[in-house]
Amino acid sequence: MAGNGQSRTAVEQERDRKYTTSILGESKEGVLLRDTTDKLERWAQYFEELLNVAEEDEQLMAPHRISQDNIQDDVEERRAQKLMEFQQKF
Repeated sequence: MAGNGQSRTAVEQERDRKYTTSILGESKEGVLLRDTTDKLERWAQYFEELLNVAEEDEQLMAPHRISQDNIQDDVEERRAQKLMEFQQKF
């Protein structure tokens, strides 16, 4: 709409800002990155941080994770207890 003398809407301005940011890239501090090497380094940094968070989550959850073997053992143990209780009744 700017071509016909009207000012651009906030939506158009935001769309253009996002497009420019996606082409140029942005550092953690919000600085636009123009150099390809800088953009690649930022992506590497981003994925490194992302993977570290995933590894930390995995380590935090490991003690709480229930394995299939534990579940099967519990089921068999409860089945044996129920069978013993049944046999004791009769």
